[in-house]
Amino acid sequence: MKNIYMTFLWRPIRRLIRTLALTTLLANAANAVSQSPFSRSLMINELEVVNDLRSQNDGVWSFSHLLKTLAPTNTILEDYLTDWILEWRSTPSNENTPQPRPQTIKDLWTKDSLGRLIASRSPFRLLAVIHRPDLRTQLNPAGEGRFVFGLFNPKSQLLMPLTIIFEYRLPDSLSPQKWASKLRDLGLSPYNQDFKQKLEQMTRIWARPENLLSVRSNQLIGTHHWELRNFSRDSTGFLRSQFLPRSPALIFNDPNSNSPLKNWILDNQSAIRNGQYNLPNQFLSFASLIPDENFQWLKNQDLPEDVRKSFAMQTCNGCHAGESGTRFLHLNPRKLFEASRPSTYLISELATRIHAAESMFRGELKTLPLKSCRVH
Repeated sequence: MKNIYMTFLWRPIRRLIRTLALTTLLANAANAVSQSPFSRSLMINELEVVNDLRSQNDGVWSFSHLLKTLAPTNTILEDYLTDWILEWRSTPSNENTPQPRPQTIKDLWTKDSLGRLIASRSPFRLLAVIHRPDLRTQLNPAGEGRFVFGLFNPKSQLLMPLTIIFEYRLPDSLSPQKWASKLRDLGLSPYNQDFKQKLEQMTRIWARPENLLSVRSNQLIGTHHWELRNFSRDSTGFLRSQFLPRSPALIFNDPNSNSPLKNWILDNQSAIRNGQYNLPNQFLSFASLIPDENFQWLKNQDLPEDVRKSFAMQTCNGCHAGESGTRFLHLNPRKLFEASRPSTYLISELATRIHAAESMFRGELKTLPLKSCRVH
């Protein structure tokens, strides 16, 4: 009885401790964010920007425009979209889950009187423009730029459970320090026409097909599974499925077996701690499934917790669920006059990203190991 009583007593105390720790974390992040001009240029979800005409119809920040720039010359957008959807649906996930429904995109796209897609009237709303200097590598020394979109029903305005992100490298036509200087200068501007013109100038440099790294999706399939996928352009310019790096198939999370993934992790602890490893293809999948919002990798498997956590946070489904305390989406689809709501984890990450940008601005160009998830 005493143990039951103590357990009951400690539950609210533990919740309070977690809440206070999270509050402190967010306060520190907010303090770093508020004092740096990079706070305004690394994650841009202000309505003044995302609702600008550039994000609508065939504007340079619109889903339609970006998809059209990826298509081969003389390819009709509807044909390009149809090919992508077919690729999406026909590529096995290697998981026992419902089929994804990318056809929803085409179903919701505005059509003319003959039932043909109107190229400039996509059912996607811009959620944010993102810059990631913290993801710089030897191949991409300035990091990445991204557009994040959320699906909605243009007729009912109902928000749909699907997000798409276009990920580009920041090209070496500018040095990393010059990119950082542009981001800092952008952050010193208020959210007005000058800000948007500067941002457009930057995105026109990096949002080009030759700089595309991947197109990623996050979609609710069935009634409760979320599925993340990864696509890149092939040599002909069409989008093709790719393995999700560092994201194992769900079958390797079986707690009742001596998982080969567990053994691989035990053999590569140092590399995982340093964020410098590639997961062998034998473990990878074309889809990363999230069975529920509390999902975690390899719990109770006698792994060092810091190694398990480091590994899990670099998986797509771990980062979008229990490992980061996130409910599937780091940026949520939004209504027209509401800004997209970032996850608590995404907010807490901003201080790290600002530090990376400031380091790059000072000319400290050492690349960083990827120790946390590639969240937006």
